[in-house]
Amino acid sequence: MVEAAVNQGLSAQRIWQDLQTDYGFGHGYASVKRLVRRIKREHPDVADVLEHPPGQENQVDYFQGKELNTMSRQILEITLRLPDGRVLTGRGRNVPATMELIYNQALTPTPRRHVRFMEHLKSGQGRYHGTYNVQFGYRSGDNTTLDGVVVAEVGGSR
Repeated sequence: MVEAAVNQGLSAQRIWQDLQTDYGFGHGYASVKRLVRRIKREHPDVADVLEHPPGQENQVDYFQGKELNTMSRQILEITLRLPDGRVLTGRGRNVPATMELIYNQALTPTPRRHVRFMEHLKSGQGRYHGTYNVQFGYRSGDNTTLDGVVVAEVGGSR
């Protein structure tokens, strides 16, 4: 049972918990951990190392593991409503960085502005979705110059 669980990729902690609940196992976690280490040592994962001159062969590595959190990879639609009435839109995964990119592409003067303040006003359906008040600005020496407040709306991709 333990060897099958190790082959499934279960941790020693999980195997110990399953042994306790399913079989009434009365020994400690350390004994299961030692057994799991021994099984892994006796049956190591096999990997081939391929060596070829540059440009002669291609290699593809496959990963089998936990599914990544899809929310962190979602591309979000971001709309900035400027005080002068202009509406700027863009898409990205990193909300503040995408806001800066959209804002700076619309402005011709330098220096480049950065998000200095972000206030969440209203939540949407996802983690970053919602409406924000955002203030951009830049620092020159000891002086910080702030632009007007911009309303930003963040939502899922369309």
